[in-house]
Amino acid sequence: MKTINILTGPTQSGKTTHLIAWVKYHRNSAGILSPVIHNQRFIYSILANDYRRLESIDDLVVDKEIVKIGKYSFLQSTFKWAREELHAALEHNPPYLVIDEIGPLELSGKGLEPMVTNILQSYKRSPEHRLVLVVRENLLEEVISHYGLDDLYLTDHNFLSTP
Repeated sequence: MKTINILTGPTQSGKTTHLIAWVKYHRNSAGILSPVIHNQRFIYSILANDYRRLESIDDLVVDKEIVKIGKYSFLQSTFKWAREELHAALEHNPPYLVIDEIGPLELSGKGLEPMVTNILQSYKRSPEHRLVLVVRENLLEEVISHYGLDDLYLTDHNFLSTP
C-alpha cells in the first residue's frame, strides 16, 4: 500500500496554503509546515501549534548560526527546533505526518536532515500511517531517487480535498 503522498508543484503555487487548510480538517495530523508570512519564511509545528522564524533577516547573525542557499539565509536554530518537532511528531504516531518541504538543503544532508531520512525509514518499515511530503516539481525525481521512494508514493492531490 502506498502511504506517502507527495504534494508537488512550482515554487509559490500554493502548496503550503492548501496544506494549512487541509490540516484544519485533519486535527490529528502532526509535522511541520513552511509558510511565508509578510515575506518572511517560518516553520510551523502542527503538534505544538507554534511558529519559528526560519529566514535570517539580521546581517549580524554569526555565520555558524545560518545556512545559505541561493539568496536565502536560514537560521540553524530553527532547523534544529524543526527536527525536534518532527521527532516529537513521529513519537506521537499520528495518522498523517506532514513534512513541508524537502528541498535542496535536505538533498545535501542539511536543513531537516537527518530527521527526514529517519522518518522515511520508519515509514518504510511500518507503513500503517501516511506521510505527506511537499516537494517542488523540479526536484521530484531527484527526491524520489535520493530517498528510494519508487513505488511507495502517490502524487494524486485528491487527499487534499476538505469537507
